[in-house]
Amino acid sequence: MILLVSKKRSKKWGIPKGNVTASLSFGETAAKEAFEEAGVIGRVSPNSVGMFRAKKGTPIPRNIEVWVYLLEVDETLSKWPEKETRQTRWVSCKVAARELREPVLSHLCHCLAQS
Repeated sequence: MILLVSKKRSKKWGIPKGNVTASLSFGETAAKEAFEEAGVIGRVSPNSVGMFRAKKGTPIPRNIEVWVYLLEVDETLSKWPEKETRQTRWVSCKVAARELREPVLSHLCHCLAQS
């Protein structure tokens, strides 16, 4: 199963994303963003499973690199920092592959469905 998170400014679904800081590794940042945006806590994969480039921000969009890490969820919280501004939903890998418009994410979902 894949946890989708609503984007703040559109009705589209995505995955948690955030900026890396000097005090956290990429994987630790991924786990922190999953907590803040979706209220989940778990064990993050030690290595990235993929990367893609995207545009982020308004009114002046900038190009960013998104490094994807898997998180094995151990706990789902009833309250979290962005609960009031985001929706979450668990879906099958097949559904996630259709909903996520980024080709790298769709491919990863298809791979996860086969494992």
